[in-house]
Amino acid sequence: MKKAGYSLLLILSAVFLSSCISTNISHADSNSQSYFSEAWTDSDLRHVAESLIQDCVNSTGVSNYKSQADELPRVIIGKITNKSDGHVDTSKLIRRLQTAIVNSGAMKLTSSEESQACEDFENLKQAALELGVDFILQGTIHSKTENKDNHHISTYLIDMQLLDIQNDCVLWQGVSDDIKKRSSGQRI
Repeated sequence: MKKAGYSLLLILSAVFLSSCISTNISHADSNSQSYFSEAWTDSDLRHVAESLIQDCVNSTGVSNYKSQADELPRVIIGKITNKSDGHVDTSKLIRRLQTAIVNSGAMKLTSSEESQACEDFENLKQAALELGVDFILQGTIHSKTENKDNHHISTYLIDMQLLDIQNDCVLWQGVSDDIKKRSSGQRI
């Protein structure tokens, strides 16, 4: 009987103590760019494309062109080169950039399979001229990695340029650097 009383007292004590423990649960906002994950998500691609295109269409170069030409500029997306340490699906990024351009209403997108097949800038420029395109949007993805608390934190830099192909000049240049990815363990 005494043994059963101690067992009951022990169980009640455990229940009481566990009810006193407070558990705080916080949810990471998947739209927040301080949210870390190892892989690029569709949300990351959308964020980068929308922020870069918004900056581009609001730039002085694009505004000046529209006021002088009295029409929306025609743009084609050129090569996006991934020079980062991680995998970024550049074809998905290109699709997100295309969507952002169309949805902005500030430029006309010339979509051509031919443009994606062009390996060098001169061939792309020639194809763009044949299609009546005013601008080429192209870019490079870089990353820088730092070690922090046994994790590798990679910050991705997406550097984009809008090139006026008639005048061979850069009308706009923008950088998105707010995508961070975390991985644990040693890099090889």
